[in-house]
Amino acid sequence: MARKPNPSKVHGKIALQALDQAQYVNDAFTQYIILHFRITGNLAPGCDMRDFSQWLRENAAEAYATKVFVLKLTSRQRRIE
Repeated sequence: MARKPNPSKVHGKIALQALDQAQYVNDAFTQYIILHFRITGNLAPGCDMRDFSQWLRENAAEAYATKVFVLKLTSRQRRIE
C-alpha cells in the first residue's frame, strides 16, 4: 500500500521559488531539488514528488494555476508564430 502524501515535508519558501523559476510546472520539483541543494548542501530534499504535488495543491493553488495558464498561452503563441 502506497503511503499518503505529506505536504508538511516540503519547505514552502523553496517550493514557491522553484515554481517561479521553473519553465514548466512539471519542472518545479526538479527546481525544488536544485534549490534545496544550493541552500542546504543536501541533495535529498526530505520529500518526494507526491509530497511536493500535494503541497502545491494545498498551498500554492493560485500560483500553480497562474503558471499553467501563462504556459498554455505561451505555447499557443509559439504555434501561431
